[in-house]
Amino acid sequence: FFSSADFKNIACLIMGNDYSNLVLDTEWTPEQVSEFTINLTEEQTKIVLDKETKVSKQNLETILENTVCLYLLNANMKNKPKDVKVEAVKANLDKHKKTGEIRQTMQPILKFILENKMDANQEHIEPVDFPSVIGTWMQQYKSTMNIL
Repeated sequence: FFSSADFKNIACLIMGNDYSNLVLDTEWTPEQVSEFTINLTEEQTKIVLDKETKVSKQNLETILENTVCLYLLNANMKNKPKDVKVEAVKANLDKHKKTGEIRQTMQPILKFILENKMDANQEHIEPVDFPSVIGTWMQQYKSTMNIL
């Protein structure tokens, strides 16, 4: 009976200001995240790196997970009901992050990068290069998977 937009508005009216049951879009593709990553601003890159000074093999998984989370936050903020605050969406995304689903879904991408892109000669990626390098590698992952 209701369109999805009407349903979101009704759900917000019923829930009041309690957004613990906020329904998030948690779907993402390597292609979407690669495009988002390539266009990261300096400030967004700092958020993704979360105090890391370099991207290394040891912290790549966490940084990729942070990148997907920032992508999902941006995607959900574009489509949220008007009265929903960033903090509410972020809190719900944090719950989703804790399920481990994002890490599990990104394992093939992580494996591709570690085995094919970050070779023994490349110890790390500088923060300034992160958006273009990782974004491009994610696009190459997608292209490789399309060929197979």
